[in-house]
Amino acid sequence: MFVNGTKLDLKGDRVADFNGFLPESANWGLTFAPKRLTLMAKWNYRGKQRLGAVPALGSDAFQYTKGRIFLDLNLDYQIRKNLFFFANVKNIFNVPATTLNYGSDTPHRAKEFQVRAYGALYDFGVRGTF
Repeated sequence: MFVNGTKLDLKGDRVADFNGFLPESANWGLTFAPKRLTLMAKWNYRGKQRLGAVPALGSDAFQYTKGRIFLDLNLDYQIRKNLFFFANVKNIFNVPATTLNYGSDTPHRAKEFQVRAYGALYDFGVRGTF
């Protein structure tokens, strides 16, 4: 089992630019490994991230990447001493990346700007050392 995380509290004067910093992130997971099989489940959390200013929506409007949690799964099966079958799935539930544009005057229904769903990424094959 593993867990790690980061929380940043970024403050500065008016000219400080902390756009693009990811203020909250965490990773956690489990590994199950009896004899010739290894199964891993790994979760990744990315908090809301402020990007650049959007002056067209008001003086306090910014673009954000919405926070999300996604799950990756990995499987390794040992066929022989130096030969393995592997299968990996990244973002198995196809959690989309959502971009928000808003300021204090933006109605809630108008905050969502773009939703990008790339699908789950499947990777499998045979790995060996010789």
